[in-house]
Amino acid sequence: VIGASQRSETLGGRVFASMLNHPFQGRLTPVNLRHPTVAGLQAYAQISQIDDKPDAAVAVCHAAAHPGIAAACIRLRIPHLLCIADDGGYDGESLARLQKAAASGRTQITLCSADGFNLPAQNLYANAYSHAPEAGKIAVVGFAAGFCSDVMQYLRDSPAGYSFTVNLTEQLATPLPWLDWFREDAGSHILIVQYPAQPDAAFFSTLRQAAQRKNVILYTGRSMCGREKQIAHHLAERSGALPAFTPDELRAAAWAAQMPQQTSEAVKEESSAAPVTAAEDDHALEDTVVTATRREKRDIDV
Repeated sequence: VIGASQRSETLGGRVFASMLNHPFQGRLTPVNLRHPTVAGLQAYAQISQIDDKPDAAVAVCHAAAHPGIAAACIRLRIPHLLCIADDGGYDGESLARLQKAAASGRTQITLCSADGFNLPAQNLYANAYSHAPEAGKIAVVGFAAGFCSDVMQYLRDSPAGYSFTVNLTEQLATPLPWLDWFREDAGSHILIVQYPAQPDAAFFSTLRQAAQRKNVILYTGRSMCGREKQIAHHLAERSGALPAFTPDELRAAAWAAQMPQQTSEAVKEESSAAPVTAAEDDHALEDTVVTATRREKRDIDV
């Protein structure tokens, strides 16, 4: 944990405290330039000084230092790097360097807002707000700061629990690997994903593949004009997802997603229809996204 601190007023202090306050099923190693110990744990000044190569690194220091940390993780062949930044995010130069590092593919780099990443089954809570949701079957993927916090607040009475939550930063949101993880993860049965600011054919194609096997809720998490709402509703239905635009609709969709997707009669009726190939469906979905984007641009121009 790079930037781990005992000072509660810092991001590193808040995230490290959240990770320490639960019996994480692994070993936490603080990296701190100034202190030999942090919260009673031996600390190191550099990642390279740690005896055993970490399975993952979490950067909670100043955002300007994250590109250098990414380069070190790539050099040391650390498989995963989770960068958590305050709401200010990254300047243009830091973001460009992180994009270049991520493009190398040698270390999976995930940029998160302060909501961070939670893996309740492993008691791993890397967030700045001491959120500790119960383990369960709902996965949450957000792009706007505070999205995961809002979802967990709205669904606080739900008994379903969470398989994982990740709040990506809007500056470099890469949701496709997380949608793939949800699709393959045996512990995740319901996905709540935020509607992207810019509709993208690859996103909705991957979402459609996930929705073929599991229940997916596409939640906007923000206010929309009438035309934008119509587009979002259509894209959700085209992808096989349940659309939700308000907290009440989100709660209703989460309840509905826990019900069986289809009755046996519906399955029989559907199986008798002419099959549509994945390529045909992806092509139609791409046409829908392009048309929606052009229409939205035309409205803006007007």
